[in-house]
Amino acid sequence: MKKEKASLKSSNHTKAKVLAVVNGKGGVGKTTTAVNLAAILGEQKEVLLVDADPQGSATWWIERSDIEIDFDLTQETDPKLLADLHKIDEYDLIVVDTPPALRSEALKIVIARADYLVLPTPASPMDLSALIETVQKAVMPLAVAYRVLLTKVDPRSLKETLEAQNTLLELGIPACHAFIRNYKAHERAVLEGMPIKQWRGKNAREAEADYRRVAEELQRDWHKSGEKRIYLTSYEKKSKIQAIHPANPMMSKQLHLHRDRPKDSDKADPDAIALLPTPQKLK
Repeated sequence: MKKEKASLKSSNHTKAKVLAVVNGKGGVGKTTTAVNLAAILGEQKEVLLVDADPQGSATWWIERSDIEIDFDLTQETDPKLLADLHKIDEYDLIVVDTPPALRSEALKIVIARADYLVLPTPASPMDLSALIETVQKAVMPLAVAYRVLLTKVDPRSLKETLEAQNTLLELGIPACHAFIRNYKAHERAVLEGMPIKQWRGKNAREAEADYRRVAEELQRDWHKSGEKRIYLTSYEKKSKIQAIHPANPMMSKQLHLHRDRPKDSDKADPDAIALLPTPQKLK
């Protein structure tokens, strides 16, 4: 699929699914997540990326080069047009990069229309506090399915990430099992106007692998949710977090929560970065 400027015209076409990337705070990896998920999911679906952030970061990023990408792009901040996201013609999936402002009317409209939300956030206490506020004020009242995605994770240490996952679990806020490590590769890909999967350089493959794991997990969880809000299961609440450092297995750690998990789930996925109990594969 070539990069194009699509328009938000409604039609009688089968309704597209809407995946919104949300956080009320800027600088958390929101646009990076939106662009890279659109690129990976666009390999198998017809995907439109809607840049609804007035800053236009996603548009600036993609328009920096003429390479072919696996999704179309449009920039739209008008709440009236964003209200018709499901009616856009010719796409299976619409990924929306939302404004980083809780009071934004456009953000409220997109969340209300979305089928699924991804909320990226670094694991620092300050960022996590802002994320929790976003969840409580903008997401929970609408009962839309969502997952928190931890970003900008230090590849050399898992302590802060494990603590953040524990905090989210204790609050009943569902988080992705995988997370995004903080590589310079992401900055270089932005400057060269391409998704991380198309950039070649140091740590490019590791950075790409992180987003592929996230994309797979989101699709699995979205399917399991039945397009209803995702709650933590009692199984997750009683389990350990098994964190596997992909580059150095000796740095792997466990964080115990409440009681041990069932005996049959003691083995961790060796290809995972940070996993709660390994979900069953879709048939």
